[in-house]
Amino acid sequence: MRTTRLYLLASLLLFASRLWAEPQHCPTETTTVPITITGTLEYHPGVYAWYGVHPAQPICGQNVVQLGFDDSTQFRQAHRFVGCEVTSTGNLFVPDTGYWTTSLGITDAQIKPGSACKPGDPLPDYSAVPIPSTIKRYKVVATYNPKTFDFSAQAFDAAGKPLSPWQTYATDTGNGARDLQRMFCADGFLASDPRDATGQPDLQANVDPDYPSAIEVALPNDSIVQLSFTCTRSSSPKNN
Repeated sequence: MRTTRLYLLASLLLFASRLWAEPQHCPTETTTVPITITGTLEYHPGVYAWYGVHPAQPICGQNVVQLGFDDSTQFRQAHRFVGCEVTSTGNLFVPDTGYWTTSLGITDAQIKPGSACKPGDPLPDYSAVPIPSTIKRYKVVATYNPKTFDFSAQAFDAAGKPLSPWQTYATDTGNGARDLQRMFCADGFLASDPRDATGQPDLQANVDPDYPSAIEVALPNDSIVQLSFTCTRSSSPKNN
């Protein structure tokens, strides 16, 4: 009898652990599933930068689940736990746009590091770096690789002196179809004079009509894009 009870207890514990590790139901294109999963936190940089949790066992057939955070502060702070075992809670769903990289994602994600985690540094907040008031205009030379989604840039003042860190002066975002990029000046600056440096006849680069601080770039193919544009300080407090 004792052996039977121990066997039943072990079976119940195993069943409970499986429920904790995996959702009871997988989401569909129209439904979400509340979930708690534990796994190693990964970070993938680039224009479509994302975090993912790699659980010990696949979740609904997927080895990595992407995390979606509520704001940029949470996104930056999550970097402290990359490489650690974390427990993440949220709503499991099936992404339908290119803003998400994996086949499954978690919205409203919250993460808690394991007890063995040694936190590192958060991602830097380049938008908090002040731009000297003496800088009225600067030039950006930006490079974007559509295959790797990597964006980098150089910024120069009116005298041609490099400005650092460049991430304070130029940023980039993509659209859900991943065929359009917006290359932004810093807050408080207006974009102008986009010039293609790669000689692509089909490349279209214009000041974005909805975001005057950005250059809208339509990507004709998978070739690397390099272009320059000018950023001029605006007299209006809001121009983005």
